[in-house]
Amino acid sequence: MRYLPPLRPAVFIVLCGLLAFPLFGQVKKGRKYVKTKAYDKAAAAFEQHLPHAKWGAAAHLEMGLLLTSEETLSLPDIQPALSYVSAADSIYQSLPSKKQRKQHKLGVSPNTLRRAQSDLVKMALDLLKEQSEILAYDQFMDEVPTLSRFNQRRAEGVRSFIVNAEMERLNALSYETLTALVNRHGDLLRKNHLGFENRIKGQLLRSFLKAYELGDLKKMAEDHPSHWIAAECYLDAFVEAAKAPGIGALLNFLNDYPLSMINDFASEAVARQLSGIDQSALTEVQAARLQEVRSFTKVNNQMRWGLAPDDIDGLIEVINRGAPAQRAYVLMQRVVEQLRRDKAWASAIRLISACGPQFPDERPSGCLANFVYYTTKERWVEDATAILSRPADSLHLYPIDELNTGRNERSPVIDVSGEVLYYSSPDAEMGTEILESTYDYESGKWQQPKVVASLSTEQNEAPLSITADGNTMLLFRNGKLFTSHRTIDGWSPADSLKSEVNAFPWLGRAVLSPDGNALIFAASKEALENLYRPSDIDIFVALRQKDGRFGHPFPIGPAINTDEQERSPFLHADGKTFYFSSSGHGGLGETDVFMCRRLDDTWRNWTEPVNLGKEINSIYHDWGYNLSLSPSGSIGYLSSDDLGWSYHSDLYATGIPEAARPQRQKTVIGAVTSEYPITSDTKIVIRDAKSNAVIAEVSAQPNGRFQYVLPDSVAQVKFEVNRPGIFPKSAVAELPAGKEVVRLNDTMDVVTLKAMVQEGKAAPIEVYFPTNGAQLDSTSYFNLQQLFELVKDRTWVLEISGHTDQEGAEPYNLRLSKERAESVSSHLRNLGLPEERLRPVGRGSGMPVGKNDTEAGRAKNRRVEIRLLLPDDKD
Repeated sequence: MRYLPPLRPAVFIVLCGLLAFPLFGQVKKGRKYVKTKAYDKAAAAFEQHLPHAKWGAAAHLEMGLLLTSEETLSLPDIQPALSYVSAADSIYQSLPSKKQRKQHKLGVSPNTLRRAQSDLVKMALDLLKEQSEILAYDQFMDEVPTLSRFNQRRAEGVRSFIVNAEMERLNALSYETLTALVNRHGDLLRKNHLGFENRIKGQLLRSFLKAYELGDLKKMAEDHPSHWIAAECYLDAFVEAAKAPGIGALLNFLNDYPLSMINDFASEAVARQLSGIDQSALTEVQAARLQEVRSFTKVNNQMRWGLAPDDIDGLIEVINRGAPAQRAYVLMQRVVEQLRRDKAWASAIRLISACGPQFPDERPSGCLANFVYYTTKERWVEDATAILSRPADSLHLYPIDELNTGRNERSPVIDVSGEVLYYSSPDAEMGTEILESTYDYESGKWQQPKVVASLSTEQNEAPLSITADGNTMLLFRNGKLFTSHRTIDGWSPADSLKSEVNAFPWLGRAVLSPDGNALIFAASKEALENLYRPSDIDIFVALRQKDGRFGHPFPIGPAINTDEQERSPFLHADGKTFYFSSSGHGGLGETDVFMCRRLDDTWRNWTEPVNLGKEINSIYHDWGYNLSLSPSGSIGYLSSDDLGWSYHSDLYATGIPEAARPQRQKTVIGAVTSEYPITSDTKIVIRDAKSNAVIAEVSAQPNGRFQYVLPDSVAQVKFEVNRPGIFPKSAVAELPAGKEVVRLNDTMDVVTLKAMVQEGKAAPIEVYFPTNGAQLDSTSYFNLQQLFELVKDRTWVLEISGHTDQEGAEPYNLRLSKERAESVSSHLRNLGLPEERLRPVGRGSGMPVGKNDTEAGRAKNRRVEIRLLLPDDKD
């Protein structure tokens, strides 16, 4: 029995019932008061003995528990209670061992003290989780005594939950809260939210300026020495100008330090004071800068409502007047982005051509700060011009309204069937939910999502990838990779990936190859020290070994990895077409999405990456869109937090540029049925129908469904069920071109060898004859060879029965069925089976398995079946 049960008033009743020892003095009296719920009197009684050498420990313990006796508790109730319990422990520890043993009679022992403290901490952590405020958590953890291992693990889980909850409301957080998140919980931010680093540092600055004045920026630099504001070479000069009265000093700063990274702060400060300015007091230079600020302010207001083509000349003038200041360069990029979204390609190119030369790569004299702005402007002008000049594909971005709820929906992953979509969304109680939605073809909409309970926990998690057979899901959870496997009841609870991959200090997104034998992931070999400075993030590959584990990871190759960041890998179901984000291959934004194709099975050699272009990439960070493509490769699913311009995350669908699409694929879906459970060792071998060459091997799902993705050019395949203890089963299917999903009409019914021998069940074998003929077609040889290999070392006698449909006269059907059975028997005899083990019989049309009034039914009736008989079976 726990020392402190959930219902606090019952604690003392139970405790007193358990203690068979005499209670003395006011402690005894206080416990009696507790039984009658006279808590004020109980407190007075306990307080009298707090300083008592003999009963002080018991009195402190009782006072701590008394403070939690109310039905409704808050943190202020629990914190002093913990102080009392901690004091009781200190008093107890200070006593000699003989006196400690006497304390046991009063109900004070290491065990009761530990349990009391543990239960109080648990209550506090539950309240902190419900409150979900990191400042309250930090305050409690600073005051709480040393935690037990159990409570340490629990506290870490609550910390992760609260950090994730705070990140969901990032734009509303105060500077104090953000500072706590960055400085005290940066490990979780780096592990779980690294894609948000630009938003975190931007919001940190915005929240600071809400709480403080521009002249206080040195405080932020001191609070966050790794933030770019601390590296600003002209911070002292700016602070001095900001503190000076009027706007003259700020205008001088704009003129004297055009390459300052906080130049725009000065511009905004002046803009807030535009009304009522006495221009006669300004110098000529200051007046020119004031006019520039007026123009900038007007343009910024225009951009809130969109730009019209006739604004371009004025914009060019405003930008060039402000060049080479960083704020003018940023304005140029913002205008280009607005024109890009409006698909005004010609205007965007014209603006870059007119303004770009005004921004040469230049580092301010004496400034050692390593801002990319100083060294990347000329390349951006060149890359942006080239990308914007390419032909457009008329792509559009469509919100998936039926799934977007106002919460943040993220990380969409679509099954290769195109019918099931998984994604993650925050939940107030669970932390993060993983949801599943199916597509309804009649309505053309995604259906009401369902929570995947087995994968939804209090931790930060998201689906990343599903193998083509639909049996394995890869997930991200608290900075590590996990896998889940499909069971007859749904998805199994996720297990940590047993691989060196999870040993990387930081892991990003990851994807499994269609067959599950390759794992591609973004990672950093070194721990990321802070959220602000770029780290060398590359893409790695790990290949599955014979023992089922992934082997030692290796870099994906120099065609993809650069000295800068590569991340957000996605491999299409064709196993070759690869998408990723990079800041090292140039492009429109700070990070662009690229495509390349795998050249061989080393996973190191790839074609030259191709930028996905102006309809996909923006001037911001594009984190790979977390692309999840349909089999055709023409539609991608993404979440808008992958779009640099969005601060809220919804689910979207988009087209993919023609040049970046994979070779067209189609998903084939079929089913296997059997009297035995379908397990993971039930394999579907997919062969070329003519050559019998193996194209792929797929595991059936527990419900018997199987699926795989094949090139659209594949027109005819053979499906073969393979598992120890079953009779070989195969079927040939025509796969029409141009269809994304091909569903096999017939279920593949599998019969076990045990059922054939013990129950006399017959199993059909796939063999082919010409119409009205009995000569085996050569396409039958492979299946008969498999049958021979199965039975050659056994003693079974094979009854080979031929069957026909009801077309034609029955004497003819009997003769034809017998001849076909003899043809099969002859071929097996030629392979090496003794004649005495072969019994060909003709059954004619008398044993139909399908209706003879449809072509499909007649096709089922035209068959050859095998029965396995024991040697002495007379049947």
